[in-house]
Amino acid sequence: VLAFDLVEQSHAMVLLAAVSSDQAANLNEVPEDLLDEQRELQLRTDELKRQIILFSDSTELVRKNNQEIIDINGEQEELREELRTDYPRYYEQVYETETVPIDTIQARMKAENRACIEYFYGDSSIFMFVLTGDTLTWKRRPITPEFTGHLETVLEIHSQSTYTDFANAYAKSAHFLYEYLLGSLSLDLPEKLLIIPDGRLNYLSFAALMIQAPPNS
Repeated sequence: VLAFDLVEQSHAMVLLAAVSSDQAANLNEVPEDLLDEQRELQLRTDELKRQIILFSDSTELVRKNNQEIIDINGEQEELREELRTDYPRYYEQVYETETVPIDTIQARMKAENRACIEYFYGDSSIFMFVLTGDTLTWKRRPITPEFTGHLETVLEIHSQSTYTDFANAYAKSAHFLYEYLLGSLSLDLPEKLLIIPDGRLNYLSFAALMIQAPPNS
C-alpha cells in the first residue's frame, strides 16, 4: 500500500505541475520564478521517492532520501505559505484538495465492476499495481531489450499514416506487449479497466494491443 501511495502521489504531483502553469496563466498573478521553484522542489521530491521504490532494500538510501524529503517539505511549506498569503486564489485551486482513500476508490470500483491498473515506469523495472473492488496487488517486471524493442516498434508504427506495410511486425509486437503488461498479471479482471500509464507507456494505446496474434502474423 505504501508503494502504491507513493506512485499515486508522484503521478498526482506531475499532473499538478502541468496544471499549475495553466492555472497561473489564467489567473495571471503568480510570478514565473515562484512557479519554477515549485516545480523544481516537486521534481526533486519525485525523484527521491522513485529511488525509494526502486531501491527499497537499501536501508541507507531509504534513510538518506527520507531525510532529504523532510528537508524539501520544509522548503515547500514555506513556499506554500507565501502563495497562500500573497496569491490566495492560486493557492485555493492548487493546494486545497482532498486525497481520496483507497477503500473509497475500491467501493466505486466494486459498484461499477471495474478495476484500475496503474504503472510505474522505473529505470530498469516496471511496477504494476492492480486495484479491484476487493484487492490491491502488484507485480514487478524488468525492462528488457526485448520489451523495449517491441514497445518502440508499436510506437513507431502508431506514428505512421497506414499500418498496411507493417501489419506483421505490429501484430507480433502488440501481442507481446499485451502479454507483458496485462496478460502477465494472471488475474480474473473485469472487462472495464481504468489504466494509468507512466513514462514511455503514456504514448502507448492499450486499446490497440492484441490479446491474440492473428494466424501467420
